[in-house]
Order: sequence, then C-alpha cells, then structure tokens
Amino acid sequence: MPYQRTLEVLAASGTTLHVLRISPNGGSMRDEPARDRSYVIDQGTRASGGRRQELLTSMGLADALSQVAEDLGAQHKVVYGRPGALIPPKAVEVGVTREDLTARGTLAR
Repeated sequence: MPYQRTLEVLAASGTTLHVLRISPNGGSMRDEPARDRSYVIDQGTRASGGRRQELLTSMGLADALSQVAEDLGAQHKVVYGRPGALIPPKAVEVGVTREDLTARGTLAR
C-alpha cells in the first residue's frame, strides 16, 4: 500500500501509532519501500500522538515497552466544546507546564 494511503487509513481510524524499532545502524534507506516505511513511522507517530523510539539493541526493549504501557495507562480524554454560533478556532493547543511530562494529542473524529 502506498505510504499516502497508509497514513490516510491510519488517520481515519483514529488509532494511535507507537513504534519501537530495533535498528543497530539506524536502518537502511536504500530502496523505496524502506523510505516509505520510514515516512509512515515518522508522520504516523507524529500525527496520531504516538511514540516513536529507535533502539540500538533489543536490550532496551523492556524499558521501551514499559514506557509505552505507561503512556497507555496515563491517557486522558479531554473534551473541548464551544457554542455552535462561534467561528471555529484554527488550532487548539494542549500543553503541560511540568518538564517531566509530555502532552500528545489527536483530534476526535
């Protein structure tokens, strides 16, 4: 499936993409499928609010999976509402003031 279609399907599904990739040399970008895969991983995790982590060896996998599990367990649904008569905002920003926290978000469909 072309990477554009993959990203469209991911966005339409409302799914959050988390990727933990073990690639000792950073991964090869020699062929088109590899470039497409990397683009989906990069854009898919950003757009869906997921986590992307490059691991050099499998030794870091347990900690990385624990971080994903922590992310999943700490999810919150925030509902933003406004009167229908108002002009819709161009953007809604979500953030945190504590340095040890990260905010990721996706728009509800």
